[in-house]
Amino acid sequence: MRKFFSKKNIFSNIASIVLSLTLVASITFASTTISTNISTDGTLAVTGASTLTGAVAAAGALTVTGLTTLNGQLQASSTALFGGAVTAYGAVTLGDAAADAIVITGNASTTNALTVGGVLYITGNTVFGGNATTSSAGNFGTLGKIGSGTTTPTTLELSAESSATTTIAAFSSGTLKGGCIQLEGPNDTMYRMYVGTGGGVATTTPSGAAGFVAVFEPGSCK
Repeated sequence: MRKFFSKKNIFSNIASIVLSLTLVASITFASTTISTNISTDGTLAVTGASTLTGAVAAAGALTVTGLTTLNGQLQASSTALFGGAVTAYGAVTLGDAAADAIVITGNASTTNALTVGGVLYITGNTVFGGNATTSSAGNFGTLGKIGSGTTTPTTLELSAESSATTTIAAFSSGTLKGGCIQLEGPNDTMYRMYVGTGGGVATTTPSGAAGFVAVFEPGSCK
């Protein structure tokens, strides 16, 4: 009888230990729900994934060392500062009103086309490393000076500069049209200058060179 009770006590103790370990494991690995606030004077470390269903407020600096994915909007009520490069894979809208200013302190470059739907204002010098073109319906206008062959235009409205012979050309894409220069005279009358071929016969100039005479006459080129 004594031997039976001894074995019974052993089995009871083993069962108690197994049950205790099972309860501890279930508490450790199961999710915990806290209905009140959590306050800590130290660091709160979370090694697994965290799901936050409500608003999250950070009174101090928030440092994220890994990839951050936002499925919704990222809104900044104050200035947003990025210390590194920013890459946007979709459409980017800057500003929501015509009075909003977009300021670029450094260089701005694009490997594709730049389309401006409204007026593009440039207060400083503009340097084009490649070709600059407009469509047939587009116009180019400036309130400042235009200089060709230089990044520092003179005080003249239109100037050209080169280390060799500076050449200004006027071509026409039409047949038998030629080029024309239009000037305004001191009497507010428009005059045009073009090459008068004289029926295709060259004229001998006073210097003895054979050439064609430049014709000045009242009227506009177009």
